Amino acid sequence: MATPMSSGIHPGKKPRRLRGTPSWRIRNYFATGVLVAGTALFALIQALTYNKEKNEKIRQFLAVTEEEKDRRGLMSLIKPRRGEEILRIMEEAEEIKKKI
Repeated sequence: MATPMSSGIHPGKKPRRLRGTPSWRIRNYFATGVLVAGTALFALIQALTYNKEKNEKIRQFLAVTEEEKDRRGLMSLIKPRRGEEILRIMEEAEEIKKKI
Protein backbone atom coordinates (compact mmCIF):
# COMPACT_ATOMS: atom_id res chain seq x y z
CA MET A 1 0.00 0.00 0.00
CA ALA A 2 1.36 3.39 -0.99
CA THR A 3 1.68 6.07 1.62
CA PRO A 4 1.09 9.73 0.88
CA MET A 5 4.77 10.42 1.26
CA SER A 6 5.72 7.86 -1.34
CA SER A 7 3.45 9.33 -4.00
CA GLY A 8 5.10 12.73 -3.77
CA ILE A 9 2.09 14.51 -2.24
CA HIS A 10 2.52 15.91 1.21
CA PRO A 11 -0.82 15.67 3.08
CA GLY A 12 -0.22 18.88 5.01
CA LYS A 13 0.25 21.07 1.94
CA LYS A 14 -2.20 19.68 -0.59
CA PRO A 15 -4.75 20.53 -1.78
CA ARG A 16 -4.02 24.21 -1.73
CA ARG A 17 -7.03 26.41 -1.15
CA LEU A 18 -7.57 29.96 -2.24
CA ARG A 19 -10.42 30.73 0.12
CA GLY A 20 -9.59 33.16 2.88
CA THR A 21 -6.45 34.51 1.26
CA PRO A 22 -5.83 38.02 -0.09
CA SER A 23 -5.95 36.60 -3.63
CA TRP A 24 -9.43 35.28 -2.96
CA ARG A 25 -10.64 38.71 -1.82
CA ILE A 26 -9.07 40.45 -4.81
CA ARG A 27 -10.64 37.92 -7.15
CA ASN A 28 -14.06 38.54 -5.59
CA TYR A 29 -13.66 42.32 -5.82
CA PHE A 30 -12.62 42.01 -9.45
CA ALA A 31 -15.57 39.74 -10.29
CA THR A 32 -17.99 42.05 -8.50
CA GLY A 33 -16.56 45.05 -10.36
CA VAL A 34 -16.93 43.31 -13.71
CA LEU A 35 -20.55 42.39 -12.94
CA VAL A 36 -21.41 45.90 -11.74
CA ALA A 37 -19.72 47.57 -14.71
CA GLY A 38 -21.44 45.23 -17.16
CA THR A 39 -24.83 45.80 -15.57
CA ALA A 40 -24.37 49.57 -15.55
CA LEU A 41 -23.26 49.61 -19.18
CA PHE A 42 -26.20 47.42 -20.21
CA ALA A 43 -28.66 49.64 -18.32
CA LEU A 44 -27.20 52.78 -19.92
CA ILE A 45 -27.40 51.40 -23.45
CA GLN A 46 -30.94 50.13 -22.90
CA ALA A 47 -32.06 53.45 -21.43
CA LEU A 48 -30.69 55.39 -24.40
CA THR A 49 -32.24 53.19 -27.08
CA TYR A 50 -35.44 52.16 -25.30
CA ASN A 51 -37.45 55.33 -25.95
CA LYS A 52 -36.83 55.29 -29.70
CA GLU A 53 -37.79 51.65 -30.05
CA LYS A 54 -40.78 52.00 -27.75
CA ASN A 55 -42.20 54.97 -29.63
CA GLU A 56 -41.73 53.25 -32.98
CA LYS A 57 -43.46 50.08 -31.78
CA ILE A 58 -46.36 52.10 -30.37
CA ARG A 59 -46.76 53.95 -33.67
CA GLN A 60 -46.76 50.70 -35.62
CA PHE A 61 -49.20 49.10 -33.20
CA LEU A 62 -51.67 51.98 -33.19
CA ALA A 63 -51.52 52.77 -36.91
CA VAL A 64 -54.56 51.36 -38.69
CA THR A 65 -53.82 50.49 -42.29
CA GLU A 66 -56.32 50.05 -45.09
CA GLU A 67 -55.81 46.29 -44.96
CA GLU A 68 -56.62 46.32 -41.26
CA LYS A 69 -59.80 48.32 -41.89
CA ASP A 70 -60.84 45.89 -44.62
CA ARG A 71 -60.14 42.90 -42.42
CA ARG A 72 -62.11 44.36 -39.53
CA GLY A 73 -64.98 45.13 -41.88
CA LEU A 74 -65.04 41.58 -43.21
CA MET A 75 -64.84 39.99 -39.78
CA SER A 76 -67.42 42.24 -38.11
CA LEU A 77 -70.84 40.86 -37.29
CA ILE A 78 -72.55 44.11 -38.24
CA LYS A 79 -74.49 44.14 -41.49
CA PRO A 80 -72.30 45.62 -44.24
CA ARG A 81 -73.39 49.00 -45.55
CA ARG A 82 -74.73 49.37 -49.02
CA GLY A 83 -73.18 51.78 -51.49
CA GLU A 84 -76.18 54.11 -51.25
CA GLU A 85 -75.77 54.41 -47.48
CA ILE A 86 -72.06 55.16 -47.82
CA LEU A 87 -72.73 57.87 -50.43
CA ARG A 88 -75.41 59.43 -48.19
CA ILE A 89 -73.04 59.50 -45.23
CA MET A 90 -70.29 61.05 -47.34
CA GLU A 91 -72.67 63.74 -48.63
CA GLU A 92 -73.77 64.53 -45.08
CA ALA A 93 -70.14 64.86 -44.01
CA GLU A 94 -69.46 67.27 -46.90
CA GLU A 95 -72.51 69.36 -45.97
CA ILE A 96 -71.29 69.60 -42.38
CA LYS A 97 -67.85 70.73 -43.60
CA LYS A 98 -69.46 73.41 -45.79
CA LYS A 99 -71.44 74.77 -42.84
CA ILE A 100 -68.29 75.15 -40.77
